[in-house]
Amino acid sequence: MVRELQASFKEMLLENDWLEESTRKKALKKADEMLSLIGYPDFIQNPEDLDEYYKLHEKAITAFTYVNVLHADMKAKSMVASAHHYLNIEPNDTYAQIVTKTSRWAMEHSFRKLVEPVKRTEFGASASTVNAFYSSLKNAVVAPGPSLLHWVDQSEQQM
Repeated sequence: MVRELQASFKEMLLENDWLEESTRKKALKKADEMLSLIGYPDFIQNPEDLDEYYKLHEKAITAFTYVNVLHADMKAKSMVASAHHYLNIEPNDTYAQIVTKTSRWAMEHSFRKLVEPVKRTEFGASASTVNAFYSSLKNAVVAPGPSLLHWVDQSEQQM
């Protein structure tokens, strides 16, 4: 599907007469370099990589602390001081504890991205994202798992 999209786009670029040749070459190169992120990230199938994804990094906590010192947010600073090293959900945790831990992890995960190089192969979509989309920042077509499923309506007609 993505390869067909790339081929159609390249064909359109070659047929257009309003593009300068230098611009056409750059656009064709960009089309060749387009990523296709389909289904789910590869790291999900590797336990060590999955642990690393959910691990809280010292650099992220440092960036988080720095930003919150700038804003004098005492509550957030105290949250950093008590941060776990992993997203550690326990069987006896209450709903409120799970939400707090998950929110803390998500915030620290976002701050981790500030101190690490950009990963073009990162999906950047949640598991609940249903439709495929094009990311201009990554030059990638992203089709998360749910967008690949066949849906059935109430009359059991496949969509």
